[in-house]
Amino acid sequence: MNTEILGRIATFSNDIAGIFLCFIFYTGWMKRKSINNLTSIISLLLIGLILIIANQIIQISLVFLIISILIYTSIAFIYYQGKLWIRLVSGFFFVSLGIVSELFASIFISVSYQLSLEQLLLNQGLYLAGSLISRLILLIMVQGFLMLTNKKAQWLSIKYWIVIALMPVFSMFITIGLFFQVNEIGIGTPLMLFSAIAVLYINLISFWLFSKINSEHEKILFMETANQQLQLQQYYYGELQENYKANRGLWHDMRNNLLTIRGGLEAGNCQEVKKHVDNLLAEVDHPAALH
Repeated sequence: MNTEILGRIATFSNDIAGIFLCFIFYTGWMKRKSINNLTSIISLLLIGLILIIANQIIQISLVFLIISILIYTSIAFIYYQGKLWIRLVSGFFFVSLGIVSELFASIFISVSYQLSLEQLLLNQGLYLAGSLISRLILLIMVQGFLMLTNKKAQWLSIKYWIVIALMPVFSMFITIGLFFQVNEIGIGTPLMLFSAIAVLYINLISFWLFSKINSEHEKILFMETANQQLQLQQYYYGELQENYKANRGLWHDMRNNLLTIRGGLEAGNCQEVKKHVDNLLAEVDHPAALH
């Protein structure tokens, strides 16, 4: 398997990983649209196909950069809803994170191998390593962004975020070690490349599973909150029923007392009426009458 084919495989893997991370990144701060499954799948396949073909054919970096921004922005408009300006800048923002991750990957490999950036670009093996490591760094950056901005994930303490972030960090050193072994002891480059892609795949799946766990935990918290609100509503409803019954009893007693007073007045029993009123005043003044 020649170097050109290996490079295309690595580029294909990076494009797929980029789309995957784009969805996770957007989901952290925008709301998904309700889209028909068939429409969603067809749109995703077209987006992936356009990105992969563009990355394989276009050699001018600036042109591919513009196309990448348009593609990732289209994902925001097709699959997400929210303010127009947020979706417009989302593609540019994600591509900017990708550029920064590639820069960090180049610096990381240059420092690891004590090479200049010019020498790094001339080494096809290390260039492939950098492209894979850039996705791992992008994964760390997406995790950090979600940790800082996504209030849904605040139930996780910082130690859990550190553990999650260490996974792609360790994977970067594993990838460097794989490429180092290729240079030192001659391990097959195809095996090394597929192993590095497998490391990237494991990281992406782990992050996806973490996102799923976070989403399920959010649902559990929502159900617990809804259950607490339901219990409070039931309590207040019971209190309302008790107050209604008490008020009905009060109005019933008042009606009977008024009828008694009217009957006494009609019969001319003023003393009996006065005595009845005094008894009522005594009940009202008694502390128990207030409860």
